[in-house]
Amino acid sequence: MSLFIKLQPAGPNKWAGRIYNADDGKTYESSVTMVSSGTLNVRGCMGTLCAGEDWTR
Repeated sequence: MSLFIKLQPAGPNKWAGRIYNADDGKTYESSVTMVSSGTLNVRGCMGTLCAGEDWTR
């Protein structure tokens, strides 16, 4: 199963689309930004409530 769904470019080093949440089986609006080599900032939103975290390779 894909974690990121239909990501499209949304700016320099940024993509927007949907993200799959394995905890509840739902997908949410999301953005992914490469903040440095090997680090992504991943944000997901449900309505106006958003949360994010940095993922490091």
